[in-house]
Amino acid sequence: MNGFSRSRFAQRSGYSGLFLVTFATSPAAFAEIQLSDCERAAKYSESRRGIAILVVQNGRTIFERYANGGSANRRWPIFSGTKSFWGIAALAAAQEGLFRLDDPVSDTISEWKTDPRKSQITIRQLLSQTDGIEGASRIQRPSIRDRNAMAIGLPNVAEPGSAFIYGPSHLQIFSELLRRKLRGRSVISYFEAHVANRLGLHNLKYKKDAPGNPLPATGF
Repeated sequence: MNGFSRSRFAQRSGYSGLFLVTFATSPAAFAEIQLSDCERAAKYSESRRGIAILVVQNGRTIFERYANGGSANRRWPIFSGTKSFWGIAALAAAQEGLFRLDDPVSDTISEWKTDPRKSQITIRQLLSQTDGIEGASRIQRPSIRDRNAMAIGLPNVAEPGSAFIYGPSHLQIFSELLRRKLRGRSVISYFEAHVANRLGLHNLKYKKDAPGNPLPATGF
């Protein structure tokens, strides 16, 4: 194999980017990448609201461009990447003894105790989005005054453990569960002490609702 190139154009939530990565096993392949072609690729990316273009060959960066004169150190929204960090917070809380992952959610959210389906949901199912609760992407709207209250009132659309349903509702319910377990301590303060600060992540922007609940599904 003398070499090959691969490009991918990705779009998500209004942001897009063109990424070109070239791999080679012979010096001849190096000549295939021209800076003029990289410039054209960068212009194309910017015309499609791209945020960055990076060309690397044999471990060497040969072209790097960021939109609007930005840099690699610019702060960007990570959208659903936010979910992973709240998963770490859940594991920290479990390690601390606030709950066990296989505890019923209804032990804490008592409103669910009389519901035949919701009373069977475990914390682990919330975190893996297999609780059967409606995904409810509308929870992310800025107009929602209390996201936690809305989330715990959502209906089941499947038996717990029977289906993966992607959406922000599950972590929003977990946020309410954690809030109650903390007994007056701030959920965000807990997250910062146990996750963000330990990872060196500071001055995060949380998409909070009126009562101050974070949006764990896509808030950073």
